[in-house]
Amino acid sequence: MIRRGDWSRTDCEEKLRDINYFSTMYLELGYIDGLVGGVIATTAETMRPALQLIRTAENERTVSSCVLLERDNVHYIMGDCTLNVDPSVSELVEITLQCARTARQFGIEPKVGILSYSTFGSGSGASVDKVRVVAEHLKRMPLDFAVDGEIQVDAAISPIVAKVKASESTIAGEMNTLIFPNIDAGNIGYKIAVELGGFTMFGPILQGLRKPVNILTRRASVDTIYSIGIITGVQAVENRS
Repeated sequence: MIRRGDWSRTDCEEKLRDINYFSTMYLELGYIDGLVGGVIATTAETMRPALQLIRTAENERTVSSCVLLERDNVHYIMGDCTLNVDPSVSELVEITLQCARTARQFGIEPKVGILSYSTFGSGSGASVDKVRVVAEHLKRMPLDFAVDGEIQVDAAISPIVAKVKASESTIAGEMNTLIFPNIDAGNIGYKIAVELGGFTMFGPILQGLRKPVNILTRRASVDTIYSIGIITGVQAVENRS
C-alpha cells in the first residue's frame, strides 16, 4: 500500500530480502519503535528505505539530517551534513527548526548560527544572499531560541573572533547549533571537526520523519552504537507524547 503504483509485488518481495528494507518495514508496521543502521551498509543504503517507507511527520515537508559532536563536555549540533544537497531558503528554515528541536532533545539550549563565508555583510554572492534571507525569515518567526546570521564559523564559535567580527550579535562566539548552506560545507565541516578537532560524532540523525531512524558510520565504536541507541529511544518516547 505504501508504494502502490511505484513498485510491483515482485519489487516489494525483492526489496524485503534486503535487511535495510525489512527492518524499516518492521518499524513502519509498529513492531519496533526506532531503527539504527549503517554499520554494515552505506548511509545511502540505510536512508533510502526510511525516505521511501516512513515518510515525513505531520506538518513537516523536509527530511534532513544532523550530527551531534562531542568533546570534553562541549557539544555541537550541525546540519544538514548528509542529505539535502543544496537546500532552498524554505528548506533551510525548516532544517534550522528541526536542528533546534534535536538540540533540545540532547539537553542543549540551541544558540543557532546560520553559516556562510560572510559575517553580516562582509562578503557577497548568491550563497550569502540565500543565507541572509534564511536568517531574516527566522528572526521574524515567534521562536523560543536565539538565532543569528549570516555568520562565519570562527565568529560563530570563538568569543575572541566574535568581538571583532560580530560584536553586535548577542550569541556570536557561543553558537552551538550550526546550520550549513549546503551539503559540501556541512559534510566537510563535521569531518574536519572529527579528524582534526578530536570530536566524537554521533549520527547522522534523521529529522522530519514520522518515526526515528538514525545512522551509524561503518567506523562506529561499541560506545557510539550504544549512544545512538539511547538517542533513538529518547526520540521514540517523545514521538509518543
